[in-house]
Amino acid sequence: MYDEIPEEVDVFDFNEFADHLLDQGVLASPSQLHGCLSGLLGAGASQEPEYALSALRESLNLDLYGELASRVMQLYSVTAAALQDDEYVFHPLLPDDDEEIALRTAALASWCEGFLAGFAYRVATVDTSAALQSGDVGEVLRDIAAMAQAEAGE
Repeated sequence: MYDEIPEEVDVFDFNEFADHLLDQGVLASPSQLHGCLSGLLGAGASQEPEYALSALRESLNLDLYGELASRVMQLYSVTAAALQDDEYVFHPLLPDDDEEIALRTAALASWCEGFLAGFAYRVATVDTSAALQSGDVGEVLRDIAAMAQAEAGE
């Protein structure tokens, strides 16, 4: 069971997270994984860190364990806190600004795909019809879906 998040954990390095994923043979990108976690939270999912692991298993077919599972639970908790912060300190997990634009664009598209997968999974597993009645939700989801198609051009 997951108990505590160390105080100093508040920023996650894209490349470090990518290495953890590769070590476990996971083909998902850090951006897709974080997008999915964000989509789950955006659709009102439980903020319990263990929920993130079961939801990722179901929504993205990811079975995480060990150090990576701990890091994902930390990321989920930090993301939940950032989304509720009055200062709006939320940032998607993307490559650094000094990376090539094609990589950054692909990561943003992957984050959006993950967000939609997490949001859809949560909506499909609970009755959230009242929350989806707002036109704003539909507009935001359409915008995210459009960004999921992003490609870097010449």
